[in-house]
Amino acid sequence: GLDCEIEPPAIADGVMSVILLMDIRTFKDNTIAFLRDLGHQLRTTVRIKKDHLGNDMIRLWSGSKDGSMFVQVFLEIDNRKCTSLTDSECFVSAQEAAEFLAATASKHSLSPDFPIYQVKGVPTGMDSETPTNSKYVFIGVILVLLAGLLIGVLVTAQRKRAAGITWFPEGFIRNNSSTRRRSRRRVPDGQEMRNLNKGSMGCIDVDINGGHMGPPHWSDDDDDGLAPPRAKRSRGPGDSNGAPGGYASDHTVITDYEEAAHDSRVWTQQHLDAADIRVPPSMMTPPAIHDGHVDVDARGPLGMTPLMVAAVRRGGLDTGSDAEDEQTAHIISELVSQGAQLNAAMDKTGETSLHLAARYARSDAAKRLLDAGADANSQDNTGRTPLHAAVAA
Repeated sequence: GLDCEIEPPAIADGVMSVILLMDIRTFKDNTIAFLRDLGHQLRTTVRIKKDHLGNDMIRLWSGSKDGSMFVQVFLEIDNRKCTSLTDSECFVSAQEAAEFLAATASKHSLSPDFPIYQVKGVPTGMDSETPTNSKYVFIGVILVLLAGLLIGVLVTAQRKRAAGITWFPEGFIRNNSSTRRRSRRRVPDGQEMRNLNKGSMGCIDVDINGGHMGPPHWSDDDDDGLAPPRAKRSRGPGDSNGAPGGYASDHTVITDYEEAAHDSRVWTQQHLDAADIRVPPSMMTPPAIHDGHVDVDARGPLGMTPLMVAAVRRGGLDTGSDAEDEQTAHIISELVSQGAQLNAAMDKTGETSLHLAARYARSDAAKRLLDAGADANSQDNTGRTPLHAAVAA
């Protein structure tokens, strides 16, 4: 039993796993006899391996279909006495010892008192059902802590999230049940169309001298306390009284839109109808009809078509009336049904009707143009799309 040996143990490599067809209580009562019998077969000393708590590694094993429980025991081979003999052959590994026992069992040379069902060598550290490694326990604890921290951060962020009110442009969502506030606020125009405001495009005027665009009109209904802007620079022909006329701008920069005063083209009846302008009978001129055909894409000053005029109608102002929005949509639909070109562009800026509707925050007109098939990605001469114009507005 090596009880009196002072030499250090000479343990063979690995562990030998043996499965016995007997119950665990009977095996524990005959452990010494089993180790002595197995030691005689291997001509060395065999002992039961201890776990990290110092307990014998003897476990139940269930491998049969009927659910019977058998015994699995892990053994170590101590070759201290074997190596001291000169004519003996020692097993240097548990795998060799297991192969020897398997060969012996095939010849029915093993003791029938301990029926061996299976024997195999197991590398050190790979013995089955070993206790859970502390490293894996530590990793599991860390993962649980990280998951809890992540959940806490998400809950905190959810509490800090502020709820805001979504802004929609005028006319995007209609609500007839609520009273709409009348607003005279001007929507800020962009940079490249600063002078194309209510005084220029929103109120198309026709004078007697050939139907050109006249000076802008100013009303007492405009912003409180605001007077018409003083003309810093003016261009264009004089009015009927001989006074300087044409475009008057509150900016020192003359844009391309002020060239309309020098444009030889005139506003046609289609332009006036699109702008909802009722011309007095004294100013009536024969309609521009050639061979019985009305040109629905007639070009006025700046190369504007009636569809463009309808798109910028009352641009930048909230009248508070759904009827006017519906009238604008009706005019656009009528022009489209007559074959108006949706993607016709202005001469100098290259802007389409959809560009102008976006520029003047006419969401109802823009929606109607998009429904009719207007190109949402068309670019003007500066490379801007209607989306750029909408953001600038």
